[in-house]
Amino acid sequence: MKLQRLPLSCLVSAILVLPAAAHAVNLVDLGLNTVVFGLGDTGQVLQRTNQSAGLVLTGPGGQNPVDYASPLVDGVSSGLRAMSRDGQYVAGYLRQGSTVANTFVAGIQGDHVTPLSFPSGTGANWPDAVNDLGMVAGTYQDASGLNHAFVSDAQGVVTPIVPQSASSLVIALNNRGQVLGLASVEGGDEFFYTQSGTGTLIVPSDYQPYALSDSGIVAGLAANGHLVMTKPDGQGLIDLGSPGDSATFVSPVGVSDSGLIVGNYSIANSITLNTGGGDFSNVPVSYTPSVFVQGLNGQGFQDINSLISMPAGARLTYAQQPTGLTNSGQFIAAASNGHSYLVQLIADQVPLPVPVPVPVPLPPTLPPVVPEPASFQLMGLGLLGLMLAFARQRPRGLSLRN
Repeated sequence: MKLQRLPLSCLVSAILVLPAAAHAVNLVDLGLNTVVFGLGDTGQVLQRTNQSAGLVLTGPGGQNPVDYASPLVDGVSSGLRAMSRDGQYVAGYLRQGSTVANTFVAGIQGDHVTPLSFPSGTGANWPDAVNDLGMVAGTYQDASGLNHAFVSDAQGVVTPIVPQSASSLVIALNNRGQVLGLASVEGGDEFFYTQSGTGTLIVPSDYQPYALSDSGIVAGLAANGHLVMTKPDGQGLIDLGSPGDSATFVSPVGVSDSGLIVGNYSIANSITLNTGGGDFSNVPVSYTPSVFVQGLNGQGFQDINSLISMPAGARLTYAQQPTGLTNSGQFIAAASNGHSYLVQLIADQVPLPVPVPVPVPLPPTLPPVVPEPASFQLMGLGLLGLMLAFARQRPRGLSLRN
């Protein structure tokens, strides 16, 4: 066991296509007030909308939605929170009174239901992600009420990732069993990244990681505000440049094995004021939330709204973190009109092959995250935005900290 620090080195109402471009962006309208729990590699969407009393599961490309019944666990209906990329597994939980407990993984048809095996004394627990191997990553509360990020193996046995931390959460789980997350430790909050099979916790000291691909590419932000991404398995670091002076609160939410990145940011709208001494300054007076794509057809930072045309002046405002970005270039985004969309990036480039996932047993425990005094300090607003985004996805009545 070792601690390593990296150096800085669906309901369809319309399909909208941007016609005159070297690439296209397709939008599939998933409906009003939609909550998406899963996104498959082919564009299969597991969702709930105010137009449906229950869950809906679409076919490829968000098409042909059908009613979907969540698996029964001991004869009790369950709440779902995640679907694997291959569309073969779902993960959910049962409620015991007001407590969210009994996290399970099951086949998409409700078969092979496997309740997860947690440490004794575990309280509330819930899944955040499930991969194509049937491994689940999520959060559980210990006897003292502290939240701990966990990952389970294909047999449902749970391993706490940073057991000595005061609190931790999961950001992403890939098909190799690698986990990206955030832990609260002595000295502040630290991101962590697990190297499956080695038990190594990587604590990036020079950038904040936000997204994880199947090959282990990590996308994030450097201390100077530049977008960065690693090579596969979190190795090395590639500087992708500045998003621009008007881009604030930048936060990647998904990265593909071909290096495409999508995320959220705010556009600072400024005015020029006379400061009284003859000097003029640009003062931000408002911020417009938006969605960006980095690396589409070899291009840099682009606002996705500049590549699409939406009805009645609506715009995409928020890319969903839990479902991330698929290797086929698809992600879920919310819009200013209250609808959610399946966004399909059609790039000229050919994606890199996806490694074949191989189940790797995790060690019984992983070492705690120990921050160094010279560690890169988290930007307060960026971290707050990340925590709020995750809190938005939590089961009602629960929080990351008690």
